[in-house]
Amino acid sequence: MKRAVLYLRVSTERQARSGGEAEGYSIPAQREAGTRKAESLGASVVDEYVDAGASAKSADRVGLQSMLGRLEADRDVDFVIVHKLDRLARSRMDDVMVVAEIERAGAVLVSVTENVD
Repeated sequence: MKRAVLYLRVSTERQARSGGEAEGYSIPAQREAGTRKAESLGASVVDEYVDAGASAKSADRVGLQSMLGRLEADRDVDFVIVHKLDRLARSRMDDVMVVAEIERAGAVLVSVTENVD
């Protein structure tokens, strides 16, 4: 079976705790949607990385860096699933660097709500 990790991020502490955000961006909502996406890909979620109340203005986030370190060290993940691409990075430069690290580790970035080419 394929293996997936979820990367979950919200900008505010309120989103981190709430299950009913209008846009569905709360941590619980992202987790649920990411798990469904993994199942649709025939993958099991083996880990999740969370940055609650963390801005995506910088890639220097504990959860993100921990995930990237694991991907590089273990190279045992097929998919990195995010709810929406802006959960991963807002800066175009950070986006390119993070996606390159994911691909170097042999994983594919998947968004629950957007097509990723």
